[in-house]
Amino acid sequence: MNRGRASAKGTQMALAAGVLLLAACSPVAPVSQLEPQGSPSTSSPPSSPSSATFTVTGVQADKIALVVRFVTAFNAARLDDASALFAVDANISDCAYATDAVVQAQGRAAIRGWLVQRFADHDQLVIARIFNMNPDSDRAVGVDFARRSSDTIARLGAPNGLVPELGAKIGFDASGQRIGVFANGPVGADPGIALRSCSVSGVTSPPVPTPSA
Repeated sequence: MNRGRASAKGTQMALAAGVLLLAACSPVAPVSQLEPQGSPSTSSPPSSPSSATFTVTGVQADKIALVVRFVTAFNAARLDDASALFAVDANISDCAYATDAVVQAQGRAAIRGWLVQRFADHDQLVIARIFNMNPDSDRAVGVDFARRSSDTIARLGAPNGLVPELGAKIGFDASGQRIGVFANGPVGADPGIALRSCSVSGVTSPPVPTPSA
């Protein structure tokens, strides 16, 4: 009787030792494999996510698309396409680099006049990023430009264009389908800020583009 109990006990101990040995030799499953299928991870996002990863809602995508459509029409000097993206009572502000000042225009007709001047100056904008840092509103986005170039900017000493010191704020009308505000100049800012922001000598010039091989 005691011999049988001892034998059973020895078998259990051997099995337990085998399980421990198997566990020690098996790789630990990744966290993603331990979570139920379809469950979102509760881990914190990486501090420096890849620039290739992003997420936007459908409404946000529409806003981004509207900004990109405007900049594309602006760079192609398509007057009707660019002006049609503004609300009838929209207003704009911009830097006049020739005078180190801020210019403004209100109403679609006045904005068309501003666009005609920009197109004649071969003005070009390169988007660096589009963002919204206001969690309480989706009526506006910020736009940073990686480069701005024009005949005037080149003549004033930046042949490769410049990196605007300030980003633009683009506000949308109630429909969300038109631009209501294109604030690309520091209206109401301290004169020193306006002078520095709208002066070619006061901003950073991009490096000379490297010729392709």
